[in-house]
Amino acid sequence: MYTMELTVPEHQCDTRCRMKLGYVLRNLQEVATNHFSLVNDLHDKLAWKVHFFIASMHLRVAQLPKMGQPVVLRTYFSGPKGVFLVRNTEILDADERPLVQCSCNWFLVDAASRGVVKPKDSPYLLPQEPHDFPITSPRRIRVEQPLELTDRRRVHYSQLDSNGHLNNAVYGDFIQDLLWERLDERSLADLEIVYHHEAKLGQVIELFTTTGTDSSDIVGRVGQTDCFTARVTLHR
Repeated sequence: MYTMELTVPEHQCDTRCRMKLGYVLRNLQEVATNHFSLVNDLHDKLAWKVHFFIASMHLRVAQLPKMGQPVVLRTYFSGPKGVFLVRNTEILDADERPLVQCSCNWFLVDAASRGVVKPKDSPYLLPQEPHDFPITSPRRIRVEQPLELTDRRRVHYSQLDSNGHLNNAVYGDFIQDLLWERLDERSLADLEIVYHHEAKLGQVIELFTTTGTDSSDIVGRVGQTDCFTARVTLHR
């Protein structure tokens, strides 16, 4: 298990001094990368033989971290699930109470061929710790209908990551921008995302939403291809 300490900086927070959703996802990504790099003594990410692509995630939020709050991020691989590798991560307060819990399904992609690599065939160490965890990541999300076109977002260079596509955390920015009024009125309880297809530089993502009493569904599409599906559930 790997831990990383963080004092929540101002630039990561919204108008109510809570960590923005996109930065929650960025910090979860950073602690995962740091863990894998440390275990395998890797320093140059461009030299990695495999890349990690996220397939799906489930985020459960008791309370978003606040500006200036010291927190600890704790992460580990819980084991393989078919071609996927499950990573569980928590953001804890100073008393080790979970503020945010996240379970993700990742898959490995060969850096040269771009083919999927099974966890058992990984060229790197993937140490597994089978701890109990209260949530699992979804395989699919059945979207409520009808969907309404709500926004369009072009993929810009500053949003790309070292894999050459739109970084998965940017979808958190999209979701917060679409639902900021609801998220201000009633705080986030759960976020589930299934990532279907990568978005590339210059592509335009159309964002469709449908809203119920306690939840909202979002679908992002490039042309006729779904990039992601998300479900946001609010605290009662």
